[in-house]
Amino acid sequence: MSPRMLPTAAILVLLAAVGPDGAAEQPFMDFQAWLANEQDVPVNGTLEMTFTLWDSEAHGNAVWQEVHTGVEVRNGRFRVTLGSVDPYFNTLDASVIGRQPLWLGVAVEASPEMTPRQPLHAVLWAMRTEVAERVVFGGVLGESLALGTITFDRLSPTCAVGQVLVKVGGVWECGEYQGQTLPN
Repeated sequence: MSPRMLPTAAILVLLAAVGPDGAAEQPFMDFQAWLANEQDVPVNGTLEMTFTLWDSEAHGNAVWQEVHTGVEVRNGRFRVTLGSVDPYFNTLDASVIGRQPLWLGVAVEASPEMTPRQPLHAVLWAMRTEVAERVVFGGVLGESLALGTITFDRLSPTCAVGQVLVKVGGVWECGEYQGQTLPN
């Protein structure tokens, strides 16, 4: 059997989510697809599937791989959570998902990987995390700020415990935080 696959949904969680106890959780990728044989008949059964993330649409380097055994396929439909087989030693961490672009290759049983590979696209909210990733120890790196918006002379005060820098009349000074919003 040379299967063919039509992806129906792929959601890549690019964030290391934070759980209720404050600990970082592993990022996972939910993947759903429809699997058929060469005659376009939906596949049924329990199958082994190999999922590989590649740095290229064709050929290239495999940057991550995971084998799922016992994948239930009903009327051609299946769902897997990538990153869940060994979330401690084979993670979808920043060294993997930080590479852009990425393509997902899928092989079923002993068949070769299906073509074409599926491109992975970040969802809009996940792209926003690129800015959040640049926040270090509660601060924002310079490249995240518009050039010339904050200068050293405006940030030079050392505030007392319980005070923060606030902008008053175009000048930064120490004061009490009162829910001010940042200027546009």
